[in-house]
This record gives sequence, C-alpha cells and structure tokens, in this order.
Amino acid sequence: MPAFPPPVVPVLALELELELFVPLEIETSGPKATWKGTAEVTGLPASRGPAEAIDRTNRVLVGEQRGTLFITMLCAVLAPATGHVRVASAGHEPPLLVPADSGAIRPVGQAGVIIGAFEAVEPPEVELALAPGDVLVGYTDGVTDARSRSGERFGDDRLVATLDAARPGSAPTLVAAIRDALAAFQGAEEPADDVTIVAVGRRAPAQSRGRRTGRA
Repeated sequence: MPAFPPPVVPVLALELELELFVPLEIETSGPKATWKGTAEVTGLPASRGPAEAIDRTNRVLVGEQRGTLFITMLCAVLAPATGHVRVASAGHEPPLLVPADSGAIRPVGQAGVIIGAFEAVEPPEVELALAPGDVLVGYTDGVTDARSRSGERFGDDRLVATLDAARPGSAPTLVAAIRDALAAFQGAEEPADDVTIVAVGRRAPAQSRGRRTGRA
C-alpha cells in the first residue's frame, strides 16, 4: 500500500443509527488507498457473508496469478435493524469491541490467512450483536507499529488504553482519540506504515433521542 507523508492520515469513521434505520454517518480525511483489481472483485456475484466474500476475492487473486500481491483483508456485514455483525479476517488484525458498559475491550475473531498466496483460505467467521453504545474498531497495523522518536512501538496495549480512556464515546470520538494519540506519540517521525481506522458504533438510546429532536 502507498506510504503517506506526515501528518496526512487516512481515517474513516462510521456510526450506525440502528434505531431509526438511517444507515451511515461518515467522517473522512486523508487519501484513500485503492487496489487495481477492485473492479474485478466488485463484479463477483453477491456473497452470502464476509467469509465467502474473502474466499471469492482470494480466488480472483490466485486465478490472475499475481504472485507478489498478497493482501490482508477484514470484511464485515452489518444489520442496522438489530446490531448484528458478522466478521471475517484474512491475515488482518481482528477488530476491537469497545463495550458501552465498561466491560473489557477485546478482539473479535482471529487473524486468519492472507489472501493471494493459497488457493483456499477458509477465513474464520464470527458473529456478535452490538448493544446500544458499543463500538467496533478496525485498524491497520500502521497504528500499532507506529514508532516514537526513541524507536518505541505504539503497540496493542497503548491502543487499548487509548480506547478505554475515550469511553464512553461515539465512533468518531474513538477514531479521533486514536488519531490524536498517534500524533502525540510519533511527534515528527514518519509513519511506519499506512494508518487506516474504521469504527462502527450503535448509538445509545439517549443519543438517538437527542438527534431526533435536534438536541446535541
């Protein structure tokens, strides 16, 4: 993936309004990474779930014999009406579930195998239900591999601590917390890798009522 010079960081924050069936609120900043095979993949027949979508994408890469193109991939299917989420990963860091009830922040699913290297990947698929106020945070390893001037790694523990300190917070709030923590940690150091963050949250009832009536 392309390298981005500091301080440009591609960030995508999503927050689902599940009660009102309004699908997405989107905040974006920075460039978006693209893959030349995207058009071919989107032309595939509709998949029955994230694991099958990853498997189909893998078949495209292997079929094209792109011997040096190996990709990590995280795929999720969301049901706005219920908060039900299905997640599958291919060599990618599992997303983190940030519960609204101050429960432990935990990874969802397993990393699985990268796509493009093997004919069959059989990505593990897990299911969960987002409760009101819960947020699911996906990220690339550019977050945890970020380095300070002394060479210290940002790491998983610091990421979890950042999310914990930002609770209770919406999806955009958690994304902003990670972005600010990375900026403070890295200082003027160049990013070790591209940084992308995706957060999907189910709004708590009080937050939803405030939006319906125009209150903050």
